[in-house]
Amino acid sequence: MFYPDSKKNYLRKAYDLLESERIEVPEEFSNNARRFLYYQLFKVSLPFEEYLITHPDPSYVQLEKFPINKLKPEKSPTIKTLVDGILNGEPFVLDKEPKEF
Repeated sequence: MFYPDSKKNYLRKAYDLLESERIEVPEEFSNNARRFLYYQLFKVSLPFEEYLITHPDPSYVQLEKFPINKLKPEKSPTIKTLVDGILNGEPFVLDKEPKEF
């Protein structure tokens, strides 16, 4: 029972999971997690490469020096996606068929 039907059962399940040495996860859960991660990483992640450079520490990136007008929505599909999402409630998903920039 992974979806408890009450607060009491939820707390009991949470404690049971925390105290367990091993948790048997249904295969369906693993498959759904993999699908979700794939979608997040490869379908809806916005590319920011044009604004970033490699940092000496491999676990970091840093901003590249660039002209401020590079942040205008008409200059970048990524920025346009962000602006449309924030101002117009559009999904934060880059069009697969980019418009001319």
